[in-house]
This record gives sequence, structure tokens and C-alpha cells, in this order.
Amino acid sequence: MFQAAVLAISLGLAAPAGPACACTCLPPDPADQVDEADVIFVGRVERVVRVGQAGGRPISATVFRIERSLKGDVGTWTAVRHQSGDSSLCGMQFDRDREHVVFARRAEGRLYAQACSRDWLPLERYEAELIKLQTR
Repeated sequence: MFQAAVLAISLGLAAPAGPACACTCLPPDPADQVDEADVIFVGRVERVVRVGQAGGRPISATVFRIERSLKGDVGTWTAVRHQSGDSSLCGMQFDRDREHVVFARRAEGRLYAQACSRDWLPLERYEAELIKLQTR
């Protein structure tokens, strides 16, 4: 019996692994999320444009009409680049029919967002963290 169990475990360990495609994000601490973002805003999607590929995955730029700027300077319109598609593959999709709280970082003059930086909590929670950050 013991030998059969060892053999079964050994065969399981020797089996080839499938491709790793999952993207798992634990909800970040809201204080860290607010602190690490260069720009935070509430906006509505105006359009999405595919701008290229990285690592075989599509990259899009989503253009937002800014309704409220919470941190950083974004003007009245801004584009945020992100990996397109399913969040299980680290992609992001922004719905046209609702407001989004967007957390983005600046690099090379552009704004970038990633699946793990999406809005996990109600806006009020992030606003409270911004107030704490400003009073430090």
C-alpha cells in the first residue's frame, strides 16, 4: 500500500506542468494603493484603442473623460495603457457604462495601470486614505 502511494505521488510530480497563465491578485492595502499611484481619478471610458503587444499579449490605451481628479494632474481627458483582456490573464477591461476609479503610474510620459491596481473598495475608502496621506 505504501509503495503504491509513493508511486502515485512520484508519477504526479513527474507529470509535465501545463502553461502558467493565471494572474492572481490579492486585494492590496488601500493605503499602499493610494501611496504608490502617481495618479488617481474617477472617469468614464470614451474609447479603447489597441496600441501594441507585450509578451504576446495585447496592450490597449483606454481614453477616459475625467470626472474627478483625486491625486496627480490629469486634465479633462487622459489615456491609460494596460494589458487587454481577461483579469485571470492579468488583463483589464473598463466598462463604458460606469464610473471607474483608476490608479495609474507614470513612466516615460505615459500612464499605466495593471490588473492588480484596480479599484477593489468603494471610492469613500480611497478618499479617506488620501486624507490620511495628505496629513502625514
